[in-house]
Amino acid sequence: MDGGDDERFVAARSAGIRHVVKLSAAMVEDPGADDAITRWQRSCEEVLRGSGLRWTFLRPRSFMSNTLSWAASVRAQRVVRALYATSRNACVDPRDVAEVASPALTGDGHEDRSHVLTGP
Repeated sequence: MDGGDDERFVAARSAGIRHVVKLSAAMVEDPGADDAITRWQRSCEEVLRGSGLRWTFLRPRSFMSNTLSWAASVRAQRVVRALYATSRNACVDPRDVAEVASPALTGDGHEDRSHVLTGP
């Protein structure tokens, strides 16, 4: 897989952009994670690392806003059904992601760093 749409960020360099903050995924750190989304995120991160731009990767595990999909099974069976039954998960509120993204976009000290996001 190639970097997909993230390759467009490389063109930003010619427009004077020097720093890109990218929403990625926490699972890119797990060498055993080999699903399509994780492979794609790894590829996208590599494109940005090699672009000559400064970068910051924000890596949430999953979003609290998606937990409504669990509602029916919790009500009916008191069970959360997920793709990987034994996977541990630290859900994060998208507003918490925004609280990290804002200083990463506007301040100094986040360049060439990755932040795994697990909550407030």
